[in-house]
Amino acid sequence: MTTRSRTPTQSISINATPHKVWEFLTRIETIATWYDAWEPSW
Repeated sequence: MTTRSRTPTQSISINATPHKVWEFLTRIETIATWYDAWEPSW
């Protein structure tokens, strides 16, 4: 029984280097912290 149910996101995370994944996560975290510090007042 062969399981060939591999989603595009799974193959992307497999092909992505740890450095690129870390860079991506750091960018999201930076945007999140910036957004939290901004605090829109409206």
